[in-house]
Amino acid sequence: MTIYGNVLSSYLNHVAEKSPIQKKKIEKNFSKLTLEELAELEQLAIEYRDYLQYRGISLNDAIDSYLRFCNDIINYQIFFFRHGNYPNKNSKLICSEIYENTEVMAYYNTAMALTQILWRTHFEIYKFFISYLKTGSSNIRSYLEIGCSHGLYTKAVVELLPDSIPVTVVDICKHSIDETKSVLNYFSNNVKNISFFKTDIFEFNTAHKYEFIELGEVLEHVENPALLLRKIHSLLTPDGKVFVSTCANAPAPDHIYLFRTTEEIRDMLTANGFEIESEKVLPVEDLSMDKIIEKKITINYCAILKKI
Repeated sequence: MTIYGNVLSSYLNHVAEKSPIQKKKIEKNFSKLTLEELAELEQLAIEYRDYLQYRGISLNDAIDSYLRFCNDIINYQIFFFRHGNYPNKNSKLICSEIYENTEVMAYYNTAMALTQILWRTHFEIYKFFISYLKTGSSNIRSYLEIGCSHGLYTKAVVELLPDSIPVTVVDICKHSIDETKSVLNYFSNNVKNISFFKTDIFEFNTAHKYEFIELGEVLEHVENPALLLRKIHSLLTPDGKVFVSTCANAPAPDHIYLFRTTEEIRDMLTANGFEIESEKVLPVEDLSMDKIIEKKITINYCAILKKI
């Protein structure tokens, strides 16, 4: 029997009260984690629970946000399985209906943060990112994050990189920037070296080149990810690195561009000037890759890139 920490168990108990099916899915995924990984997950669960308390958000309300998001995903999956594509095609419309909608974003970022804890694939991507920062940070002299969302990745950057390294955060959503600032204010006393820009990355103009760029869960949110990759390429130093994460067959309220296979992702990365240094391919089900593609099952993907 898998043994969870007290706080992680409390998350699962709140889920079980409202959605036993979701609890079974989470436990199935947790069963694939080692005891060491479960201990790391418990620590993340503790930190985020304490942050929620600081914000005056109960764990019960946070789980409600998470389950609302899961229900949204189910509805978008139904459309995807019927029609073979994502229903949303326009990033400006998504921006006005989601990113600029205070009521939606109030639950959305909380839900997305909980996926870092409750979805094994998201947790493994987070660990992949953390592992690189721990081993490769000596070569980073300036850092650019595109899309800060719930702020947990930015928190890790502030904790793991030296205070002297300037960090730039670009996000189109004011709510995400405010949420990230709140996370940093709670967890860190040293955020003076962070610059925030509320703007579309395509409108972010700077002569500066960055040694490391984080592009987490962004490619699928734009109409033309190839154009975005070329923009990133222009902002990277010759020996710089990029962390990228994205997904295939992953319908969601704000997903626009459909990757159908990891080969499509790799092809787009290499066609736009990048070499894949290391990667993780994380299907959400334990099936052969042929079956994964045939059944249009979600695949999470992340990689460290360098210029060709």
